[in-house]
Amino acid sequence: MSNQKYFYFDQTLCFGCEACVVACKDWNDVKPGTASYRRKVTTENGDYPSVKIHNALVSCYHCEEPLCIDVCPMIAITKMEDTGAVIVDREKCISCKSCKGMCPYSAPQFDDSVADPKMQKCTMCWDRLNDDTWNIYQQVPVCVASCVQRAIKFGTKEELMEAGIDIDNAEKSIVGYEHDAKLNPSVRFKRKA
Repeated sequence: MSNQKYFYFDQTLCFGCEACVVACKDWNDVKPGTASYRRKVTTENGDYPSVKIHNALVSCYHCEEPLCIDVCPMIAITKMEDTGAVIVDREKCISCKSCKGMCPYSAPQFDDSVADPKMQKCTMCWDRLNDDTWNIYQQVPVCVASCVQRAIKFGTKEELMEAGIDIDNAEKSIVGYEHDAKLNPSVRFKRKA
């Protein structure tokens, strides 16, 4: 899909402040509970004094071949043609959690603190992408706009290449995240050594 938008995460810049996690919950009005569209996974390795900390941001990466669409019995999950965003219609969701069992990235979120929890997940902030009423930062997902270190970038392959990011040769996996070639998640990385 030529319109597919990608997330690019520079692991060398992230210091784990979780501004993206908080901004995501705020923008999407995710209630307190177990659901979180974007999560930070921290991996520590090595021995003192040579300890390394690797932060990875995990969310829905809007796979080119999403399994969640295939397993949803209610056809509640679709892929948008204009951006490649994988979107759920929560009104159609019957809380069967089939999608959760198929996603290797735990993208489908269910707030188990409520009765009959409906699936929710990263929407790629599709509601912000074409909104030119504010400024350029409103035309990207809120996690990108809120990143203090500018560790998260977003755009089509062409847009990322224009920004100086060689998306075709970028890493597909980092510490804390493994790429699934069959699904082809729309995320690439700069790996921290």
